[in-house]
Amino acid sequence: MAPGIRDGDRIRVFPGRFYWPGDVVVFRGADDRLTAHRLLGYRPGAGGLLLVTRGDSCAVHDTPVPLAAVLGRAGDVRPSVAVRLSSLFRFFGLILARLGRR
Repeated sequence: MAPGIRDGDRIRVFPGRFYWPGDVVVFRGADDRLTAHRLLGYRPGAGGLLLVTRGDSCAVHDTPVPLAAVLGRAGDVRPSVAVRLSSLFRFFGLILARLGRR
């Protein structure tokens, strides 16, 4: 999430009832490490909804994250309307790319 959040930075995390595209969510990854990445959208999965996330400087999105792995939203990062729209457009791009492969 650089340059806004760097490795080792401390951030406050607040639990939420719902997370919106553009929010920076903190979750525990498969390797048991904490990760803060931007939420692009949701997709259905075997155990319920999965979050589609991606770091701002990452080229590809993460493996979908189960909602149970999410600890909360980064409280110090307030996404602007432009960032939220950008996140939604990236998510729709992923959907269109997946539909094109079928």
